[in-house]
Amino acid sequence: MTLTTTKSITLDGQSKVGEVTVQTFHAQASTDGTAFNTSHVVLNQNLYEANKTDMRKDASDFVDEAYAVQDSIDAEQEATDDTTDQTTNSESTAESKA
Repeated sequence: MTLTTTKSITLDGQSKVGEVTVQTFHAQASTDGTAFNTSHVVLNQNLYEANKTDMRKDASDFVDEAYAVQDSIDAEQEATDDTTDQTTNSESTAESKA
């Protein structure tokens, strides 16, 4: 039996009308860039319908923010990969000169 763990970043959001939560959002991205998901739940359909334009804008803004997190993880992963490639190439060059 083997235990495998994954580090992730979670982002949660809510759209409210007054003090009433109308919809909730959740996004999760693994820090190694291998998994990403979002979800959206409408909790109050009547308030959602009455404020649909604002609710859709909130949903769009949340997804944009979640994608920004994903893009940041991807950029960090690429930088790590580039550093690893450069180190590997430097070691290979040093070995071939030896």
